[in-house]
Amino acid sequence: MRVPLVLLGGIVVLSVAVARALSCVCSPLECDPLADEDCPGGLTWDPCKCCKVCARVEGEPCGGLFGFSGRCAVGLQCLIKNLVPHPRESAVDEGICTKIPGRTRRHCPQSPRLSEPGCNLVGEGSSSGTGTDPSGEDGSENADQDAGKCVCGQPVLWCPEEPQPYMYKTRHECELNLAAKMAYDGLYETAETPADNVARARTHRLESSATWDD
Repeated sequence: MRVPLVLLGGIVVLSVAVARALSCVCSPLECDPLADEDCPGGLTWDPCKCCKVCARVEGEPCGGLFGFSGRCAVGLQCLIKNLVPHPRESAVDEGICTKIPGRTRRHCPQSPRLSEPGCNLVGEGSSSGTGTDPSGEDGSENADQDAGKCVCGQPVLWCPEEPQPYMYKTRHECELNLAAKMAYDGLYETAETPADNVARARTHRLESSATWDD
């Protein structure tokens, strides 16, 4: 029984290694023609950064393996609920597009309440590159200092009609979501630009026509 188990273990490890390598064959000519008005959440790139696709809106799935479940629209954050302890594993989890907590109204229709303590992503907390800290600032002035960090705070006053001032209950939950986002965005840094994809497609067509001429 040991030999089959060892072989099976090797196959599983090999499958995981292959699954972590994203290889894209991009043909911009095959992309669906989309305009901003076709998508309620606007347009964004697909995981291969080849075609423009509709961004996910609030309540829709996002993230997933290599980001194939979709990317959230500007102003939304992919909140991962199925947290796992290893940061690399969390990058494959699927989340839900959620509104980023905004500023609390100065005049609440109802009496303000005291929130629970918690944490928010600041700087790199959304697809637009901005986030909010517990005090309600947009983080633009401290983008270099606080980009991609979890900022935690004590209970604050908030209006019941507004989103909760903290998106994450603990720093651990916030850091796992940040690790997942950084791993997801890292796929875009090595992807080819649309111009490179078009040039490669044209070169391929020229080479094919030359082969037929021969």
